[in-house]
Amino acid sequence: ESKAYNISNAINAYANDVENLTIIEYTSGGINAKLARFRSILSRRLTLLTDRDTGAMLSALLLGERDLLPSSVRLAFRRIGISHILALSGMHLAILSIGIGWLLKKLKIAKKPRILITSAFILLYMAITGFSVSVCRAGIMIIIASLLFLMERGKDSLTSLSVAVTLICLITPYAIYDVSLWLSALATFGIIAFAEYLPTLKLKKKKSALSFIALSFLTSMFAVSATLLISVMTFGGISILALPATLIFSFIAEVAMYLGCLVMLIGGIIPIGILAT
Repeated sequence: ESKAYNISNAINAYANDVENLTIIEYTSGGINAKLARFRSILSRRLTLLTDRDTGAMLSALLLGERDLLPSSVRLAFRRIGISHILALSGMHLAILSIGIGWLLKKLKIAKKPRILITSAFILLYMAITGFSVSVCRAGIMIIIASLLFLMERGKDSLTSLSVAVTLICLITPYAIYDVSLWLSALATFGIIAFAEYLPTLKLKKKKSALSFIALSFLTSMFAVSATLLISVMTFGGISILALPATLIFSFIAEVAMYLGCLVMLIGGIIPIGILAT
C-alpha cells in the first residue's frame, strides 16, 4: 500500500512473517491522520476523474502526494534539475492564492475582504497539506504581508520573509536544519532583490509576450542565483537545463494546477478531466 494510505489510516509500521494477527486497538490517529485521510480522498477523486498518471501528477502538484508518481517521472525531473516543481512549496501556494485573488476580484469583492478570504484559504491549504515547512513559510509570509497592508503599513517583503522564517524556526526548531527551508527562503530573497532592482530597468509601459518572458527569465535567474551556493554544497552541482526548464515547466504546472482545481470542483458534472489528462 502507499505511504499516504497507511498514514491516512494511522498506520506507521511494517512486519514480516506475521501469523495469527489480532488487532487489539484502533485509534483515529489525531488531526494529522484526519488531514492525511482527507488528502487521500482528494487524491483518489483526481485519479477517478482523470487517469492514474494524470491523477498522480495533479496530486503531487496540488496536495504534495508524490507516492503514486512513477519513478521514471521523478527521475526525469531530477535529471533536468526541476524536482522542486514536484515538491510542494511556496510556488504552489502562490499560484493558488493568485488564482483565488483573481476570482474574487472578478466577483467585484473589495480589496480588504479579498485579502481576508485569501488569508483564510492559505490557512486551510496549510492544514490540508500537513503544515509542510515550505508551504508554512510562504503562507506565514503572505499573511504577514496582508496584515501589514490591512494596517496600512505598506508592503515590506523582506520583513515578512524574516518574520516567517523566525516563526517557523521557533515553532519547529529542527526546521533550521531543513535544506528545503533555506532554499525556499533564499529563492524568495532573490525574487525580492529583483523586485527592488526592477524599477531601475527602463521597460516599456506596454507589456508584450516578449517582455513577460524576459521578466520571468530574470526573476528565475535571481532566484536560482540566490540558492546557487547552497545547491552546489548540498547536491554537488546544478543542471544547466534547470533555468530554462523551470521557466517552461512552471508555466505548465500553473495551468495543470488550475485544471486540477476545476476537476475537483466540477469534474463530476463537466468532463474537464479529459482536458487535464
